[in-house]
Amino acid sequence: MNKRGSEVSTRRPLLPRKWRIGWRAVVTVAIFGALLRGTIWGTDMAFPFGPLTQYAFRTDPNGVIESNYVDADTTEGKRIHIPMAHSGMSRAQLEGQLWKFVQDPAMLQQLAKTQRERYPHDPHYVRLYLMRDTVVLKDAAEQRRFTQTLSQWEVK
Repeated sequence: MNKRGSEVSTRRPLLPRKWRIGWRAVVTVAIFGALLRGTIWGTDMAFPFGPLTQYAFRTDPNGVIESNYVDADTTEGKRIHIPMAHSGMSRAQLEGQLWKFVQDPAMLQQLAKTQRERYPHDPHYVRLYLMRDTVVLKDAAEQRRFTQTLSQWEVK
């Protein structure tokens, strides 16, 4: 018992004090090093150590907002919007490679293949469309809106 009347532990720590502090310091330096490296040289794919540049902008109140997506005609004769979560590709991947898809629409074939593998009982895609919605702003209000077909592909 100590002077206050509480028991004193006679158990020794598993690691010496220097080591307990040392490993924490090493982990802290490693995390800050990864954050610094990701901020300077990283990409958004290095989350959570990347620069997160997709959040580092603001929309000009007199600018343009563009949204890219993929639509499909199905074997049922319907035109549907393809949720990127169902396509095997993230929206960031689509936007990052957008002009590759425009220049080589055959790359869209992989989306149809993925859909057939993941959802074999759903209607299959027969034609894919790479689309862009554009909203023109004036004083932060929508002035006009239009849609473009950037490329299309007949599924094989």
